[in-house]
Amino acid sequence: SGIKLTQSGSNTIGGTSAQARNVISGNDLEGIVLDGNATTGNVIAGNYIGTDQSGSAIVANGSNGKGNGIGAYNGAHHNTIGGTAAGAGNLLSGNTDNGIAFAGTGVSANTVQGNVIGLDATQTKVIANTNQGIWIGAGASGNTIGGDIAGAGNVVSGHQWAGIELHGVGTN
Repeated sequence: SGIKLTQSGSNTIGGTSAQARNVISGNDLEGIVLDGNATTGNVIAGNYIGTDQSGSAIVANGSNGKGNGIGAYNGAHHNTIGGTAAGAGNLLSGNTDNGIAFAGTGVSANTVQGNVIGLDATQTKVIANTNQGIWIGAGASGNTIGGDIAGAGNVVSGHQWAGIELHGVGTN
């Protein structure tokens, strides 16, 4: 993985300015992993995950075929991916699995807002993640995707499978 937070809270990866942006791409597994029930209060904002630094070409995470842009597991909760402020959204495109994956019971109360998933930085060219844009399953529940305030919506487009998939019993 490019960045892995295990039982680690209150970190910020990226920011709202271009200078704060990280390019998290070309990793064997996932771009960013949030792992464990103490992994809470983290903010992932303004990054390019699965593309080059211009946001226009694929540099996929998951050379083994299983690379989510961001994955949350084992009870990771109350984390924010993107945001409503200008520049807070991440670009999650070109990964070999899903743009974002939430898996397992206890993966809850995470917020995904203001991101571009499956397109280039200009939002004019498809750079699909191989599977879903956002996949939530295995009992993950109570997460927020989008919202009704300005800037909360995600742009999810161009994926091989679903834009957003909720999968399995106990997932909502």
